[in-house]
Parts: sequence; structure tokens; C-alpha cells
Amino acid sequence: MIVSCYQHNFFLTQFTQSKFKECHTSLRVRRNHEKGKYLCCASRLPRWMNGCSVYMAARQPDQKNLHVLDKGTPRSYVISELGAPTYTKNEDGKSCDVLSFTQGYSKGAKVGRAVFHGAADVLTLGLWEVAGTPIEAVADGTPIKVEVYYDEKNCVDFIKVIQGEDDLKEVTSFKKTN
Repeated sequence: MIVSCYQHNFFLTQFTQSKFKECHTSLRVRRNHEKGKYLCCASRLPRWMNGCSVYMAARQPDQKNLHVLDKGTPRSYVISELGAPTYTKNEDGKSCDVLSFTQGYSKGAKVGRAVFHGAADVLTLGLWEVAGTPIEAVADGTPIKVEVYYDEKNCVDFIKVIQGEDDLKEVTSFKKTN
């Protein structure tokens, strides 16, 4: 088979051009893929920078209304605000609930702490997490345990504090026990 010089050059040119197009297309795809990879990493950077301390500050326990422990408050209000009792006993027609809950923070305090942690993360390029996460792990509310004594009408008569006395000083039915 005799191939003319013109046919040979034409074939070589077509082959070279097709390989060049493949190579160029492959290179363009690879470049776009790398751009996408960098873009993907860059889009996740703010999420990584706002790490655990921001999340933990926003997810702290809510502040409970401790005035439900004031004298005369119905038992149903106490349970709806502070949760189900861990133990209940009845003596002489009067009942007593042992309640255990965590006194948390107001919404404003939680938002303020989360914003502070977020700003500190950005300003320190994420290094604040080394300090912020342990701070939020420790500052997770005050545990409170009380015995709530009810009168015959099932309303609060008085309370005895087992744990968390400092947070309950403003409650009117508070009785110190020695």
C-alpha cells in the first residue's frame, strides 16, 4: 500500500489535532476540578473556623424561671417549668417532689457568647478553639437539686435546697437547712 505524502501528513495532522484536543480538554477539566476542590475547601473553611465553642455556647441549657418555686405556685406549673421529679413522696396528705435540673443562661447571654467565640475564631484563625472549647465545656450551667414541699391544695409550701443554694436566694419559699 502506497500512501502519498499528502495523505500521510493529513492523517498525522488529524491525529495530532485530536490528541491535542483531548489533552487540552483533559487539562481544562483537571484545572476546573482543582478550582472546584479549592472552592470546596474554601467554602468549608468558615464552618471549620466556627468550631465547637460557638456551637457549645449556642447549645447551653436555657434559663429556668425559678419563681415557680415561690409559695402558692401550683405543682403543675413547677413540673412544666423544671421537669419531672426524680422522686415523689407523700406524708400526712402533703406531697414532696425532689427536682434535679440545670439552671442555664438567657437567650441574650448565649447569643453574646456565641458571637464572641465566632469573632475570636476569625481573628485568631481558629486558634481560639484551644481555649474556647474547654471554657464552654466547664460553663455549662449550674446543677440544682431541691425538695419541693406542697400543701393540701398541691401548691408550693416551702423548698429545701440540696444543691445550688446561691441561685435560689431570691425564691420566697426558700428555707435553709442545717
